[in-house]
Amino acid sequence: MSLDVARQALRRLVPLAGPVEIARLRERMLGLDVGMVGDVAAALRELGDAQAVEVAVAGLRAASPFDRQKAALALRELRAPAARASLVGALSDPAPPVRRVALEALRLLPSEPDTVRACAERLTDADPSVRAAAVAAVAGLDPLATATLQPAATDPHPGVRRAAAAAADVLDAGSVRALLTDREAEVRVAVLEALARDPKPELTTLLLQALADESWHVRRAAADALGATGNVLSLPGLLRALLDSHPLVRGRARIALEQVLGADLERALAAALADAEAPLRRALVESLGHHGQTRPLLRLVSDEDPGVRIAVVHALERAPEPEATRALEQLAADADLAVRHAASMALTARDAPEPRS
Repeated sequence: MSLDVARQALRRLVPLAGPVEIARLRERMLGLDVGMVGDVAAALRELGDAQAVEVAVAGLRAASPFDRQKAALALRELRAPAARASLVGALSDPAPPVRRVALEALRLLPSEPDTVRACAERLTDADPSVRAAAVAAVAGLDPLATATLQPAATDPHPGVRRAAAAAADVLDAGSVRALLTDREAEVRVAVLEALARDPKPELTTLLLQALADESWHVRRAAADALGATGNVLSLPGLLRALLDSHPLVRGRARIALEQVLGADLERALAAALADAEAPLRRALVESLGHHGQTRPLLRLVSDEDPGVRIAVVHALERAPEPEATRALEQLAADADLAVRHAASMALTARDAPEPRS
């Protein structure tokens, strides 16, 4: 039986489970495939089975490290404060996966000073996966742990730095700056995604620099972070990002411009047309057309660049205003063959009857 089928069966069982079924689930919990242990533990938590915690705590004393890991996984899903002391003890387990999962479980419990201190001790663990879990645990349990987490921003392992990047809201400005220029793209992406969730307008200059990153994933995340700041100083960079080589970056830049400019979007984009080079004019025409703001485009029917005029055609094709029709008729007589063809096709499409529903 596949894990997906087993999970579906478990979901159907939970609403119907009585004492007998609960006892059977509890007895089998730690003997199941590692991929199902958490699902069964979560179901037992939903069913209010307190005895499941006792079974999982006892499992932390098993001889097999794999069995101890499954016990920690169960406790992570059971989220029982009564297991706190046992989980803290598991932070000294000789098996790194057990220590890592114990940290993940402690992060989900209410914060207590002793727990935070125990998790912080794992920030220097020999295993990078454990250090990364410790970063997430300390950041989640103690939002004032800025100094404690500072070394994680320069940890030799990218996984740890990525965990620090995801906790950018807890880090000091120096650590965030270091992560924004990290040598690993995945770390730069992680810190930018965190800044999109917790904007820091004072970092706008660094975010703008990230729009020129070699990785399109970083550029996409930078556009999101700039949009979240709402800082109008990001406007020139976001306008340039409309010309990015990757379509997802261009799309995120368009969304970021909406966030930054709000109701002033049409006016700002229309104003940018005046001084923009031809490639940017084409991108601005596409953006204005995307938002249904076609009035500023009517004056571009005589633009010197045929590509701009074709972009105007596509933007006006579905515009209902009579002025749009007249502009397309003018473009249908354009000196450029490609422009004439595009405009003629647009006029034909406008004249076509609407399909019957």
